[in-house]
Amino acid sequence: MFYRNYKTIEGVQIPLMIESGVDVAKASDKMVIDKVTLNPQLDEMTFAKPNIPGRGNVVSARETQRPTGILRP
Repeated sequence: MFYRNYKTIEGVQIPLMIESGVDVAKASDKMVIDKVTLNPQLDEMTFAKPNIPGRGNVVSARETQRPTGILRP
């Protein structure tokens, strides 16, 4: 596995080309990254439960309660 063509994006060095292959094989696989976005704004629906008929409604992440502490037996 070879990481190449590093670029500094928001202070982080990120390889924009990743190449993999086997030593005995002539061909290798290359992945070229065109765009990098760090910490993008995500829609709340990305993390919502899917709406499956007969199984209840979608629950918003804001509607769930967080545990107040660690429960031990």
